[in-house]
Formats: sequence, structure tokens, C-alpha cells
Amino acid sequence: MDAIENLTHRVSSPKIIDPGPSEEQWEILMQSALRAPDHGMLRPWRFIRIEGQGRVQFGKLLHDIKQHEGAEQRVLDKCLKAGLRAPLIVAVVAAIKPSEKIPSIEQEYSAAAAANSMVLAAHALGLASIWRSGWACFHREVCTALGLSEQEKLVGYIYIGSPAMGTKQVPDHELSSFVERWVPR
Repeated sequence: MDAIENLTHRVSSPKIIDPGPSEEQWEILMQSALRAPDHGMLRPWRFIRIEGQGRVQFGKLLHDIKQHEGAEQRVLDKCLKAGLRAPLIVAVVAAIKPSEKIPSIEQEYSAAAAANSMVLAAHALGLASIWRSGWACFHREVCTALGLSEQEKLVGYIYIGSPAMGTKQVPDHELSSFVERWVPR
């Protein structure tokens, strides 16, 4: 796929099925993520693969947390299914490194860029993906269960697999709605 076509036609895929990426595709996804912009070459990211039976355990983790918080049954049911939305879930971690020169927020942006590169690579490979966040991305119990340190943050979960349906068509954006020229005063 042409790079510009990939950038201008990528869409999130809410319905993802088996199979997940092959090992060769996984290697490409990771090599793409590792090329993210990275001031100071700190490599402030790491990636956690959640697959196979781990997806069931991930859903159970979310369920148990929400059950302890007194959530409604429909929320609990949704939690149990969360890990089964795709054959592979990649938790993208901003692994903040101590630096006097590069602030932590810039390192988080780098991890987010790595996540976006992974999503773009998935699309280029003909895979389906969606970047999700929500409460499970920011809840300390989830972060602890995934092995994050106090300095680390989840920037999102990338769900990856095969498309369950054809690519949805989305209209092009009207650029004037998003772009303005700065005029010095």
C-alpha cells in the first residue's frame, strides 16, 4: 500500500476477528512502532502482548475491579468481553526515563506516536486495528496487574486482528475546519 494512501485512508475497526497478525507481521508492527519520534533516543516505550488465554484473564481483571466498585451487571459483562474483542491486544506503555532535558510529557507523546505507528502499520498490512483507552488505561489496579511501575503510564490498548467486515468509508475532512494561518499582530 502506498504510504500516502495508508495515511489518508486508515480507519479504526471496531469489529476484529481471527486470525491475528503472523509473527512476520508482528515484527513489522514492532519495527514500525520503534521508529516513532524520540527526542534524546530514550526509547520511552514498551509493549505488552495480551493474547490467547491472557485475553480472558484481562477481561476477568477488569470485571473484578468493576465488581469491587459496585458496577452494574451490563458493565461487568462488557468487561468480561473486553479481552475478546481481537486476537491480539497490545498495551502500549510510556516507560518514562529520568532526564533533565526531556520532560515526561514529551516521552508520553513519543509512546503515543509509537502506538499510532503500530496502527498505521497494521492498516498497511491489511490488518484491522483500533486504539482504545478509557478507564482501564488509567486505573492503578490495572496498571499494577500489567506490571507497570509508578513512573509508567498506559497510553492505550491497540486491538489487532483481521477485519470482520469491509472497511467503512468515512468522508474526507474539510481542511478549513481544522487549519488556520497564524498572523503576527
